[in-house]
Amino acid sequence: DISYVYSGYAPLSCRLVDAALKPGGLAQEESVRIIPGPQFSFQQDFSNGKGDFPAAAAAGEGGSDLEDGASRRRTVLVVFIGGVTFAEISALRFMSSQGGLNCNFVIMTTKLINGTTLVKSLCKDYNK
Repeated sequence: DISYVYSGYAPLSCRLVDAALKPGGLAQEESVRIIPGPQFSFQQDFSNGKGDFPAAAAAGEGGSDLEDGASRRRTVLVVFIGGVTFAEISALRFMSSQGGLNCNFVIMTTKLINGTTLVKSLCKDYNK
């Protein structure tokens, strides 16, 4: 469980990613229904209609051979607007390593936040 990273607590961002990747997606989650605004989900399909993956999609752009299990791992882009903590990134990496979701995460953010940057953002700079 992702609460391992936070010693019993799991951030909402990681819980939402976890829920989105499970069968049924976010539509089944009560927590998503209370979030205002439009929601969408997009899944890109690389299959060629025969149930197998084309060689370029399965092997990556370089065309290198991959193990059977590795060719089926999804790559998921997670976007954080406003910033993400290093612990949230750790939780996503932990989720990826557990194998239940069978995916790799690519994280895009506007800012990385740690304790120092959080405190500095809350304090006024009186030296100016």
